Amino acid sequence: YTADGEEITEDTIVTDDLTVYADWGDGIHVDEEEDEEEDEPVSVDLTQVFTDVAGNGWDYEYVHDLYIAKVIDGYSDHTFRPDRTVTTGEALKMILLAAGYDEPEPVASHWARGYLNLALDEGIIQRGDITDLDVPMTRAMMAKVVANAMGLQAEGDTSPYSDTEDFYVVALYEHQIADGYPDGTFRPTKSLTRAEISTIVWRMLEY
Repeated sequence: YTADGEEITEDTIVTDDLTVYADWGDGIHVDEEEDEEEDEPVSVDLTQVFTDVAGNGWDYEYVHDLYIAKVIDGYSDHTFRPDRTVTTGEALKMILLAAGYDEPEPVASHWARGYLNLALDEGIIQRGDITDLDVPMTRAMMAKVVANAMGLQAEGDTSPYSDTEDFYVVALYEHQIADGYPDGTFRPTKSLTRAEISTIVWRMLEY
């Protein structure tokens, strides 16, 4: 049933987002006060949403929560592609939305250009930091965008990593947003997968 009491059947054609209510009694009544109550936690079975997300995968919780929060989505073929390298455009969108920024106005030149403009306008990155929205996002650039978007600063001067002393990287380590590898490296020039960026963005929301 809809909030107005209209019954939804297998023949109903839904053309937009619609909240429906189940009823096991003789009818349904939804008043305005009940409708305005705080929403219950939402959960979905991601294995029914994406064909390539495993229910027992290490990244399931992160992808699930970000999908519910409408920070991430998948592809038109119902895949999430967790092992695919995340592009700078995709990473910008996830990070800025997780940091609390509103959706920017779309720009015709590229689907993610609005996010790039937003990051530039807010001083999160400088002009020239990102020149191609379709290339992989490096771990070092991710650290800069996340730290600046969240206003995080490093408290100490010593890096825990053997291959970088970047203060953005140190800030994310100190605030437990991103970490390195077991061998003590951060690998700043390495790209991230969509599953890996989901982990970082999830921690941003939990911060």
